[in-house]
Amino acid sequence: MFRCLGTTQHLKSRVGHGYMLDVKLTSMKEEVQAVEAEKLNNLIFHHFPSTHILEQFGPRVSYKISAFEVTSLAQTFEILEQGRLL
Repeated sequence: MFRCLGTTQHLKSRVGHGYMLDVKLTSMKEEVQAVEAEKLNNLIFHHFPSTHILEQFGPRVSYKISAFEVTSLAQTFEILEQGRLL
């Protein structure tokens, strides 16, 4: 039997390994989705090189981003927001 002892923040700091980013692409056309996904992948991998794609299905893409590459959540959201305008 396993038990977790500690606050949620303590457990996340001790065993948490990063962040998940789920993105839904805006276009419903497959051709446009492919181009949007490529731009998104380039943006994500440029800023967070050790990122892994967990799942890509239709207009949805899920990424696993290492906690070591995220220096600030505010900066990460700013990067994503700027990428949205591309």
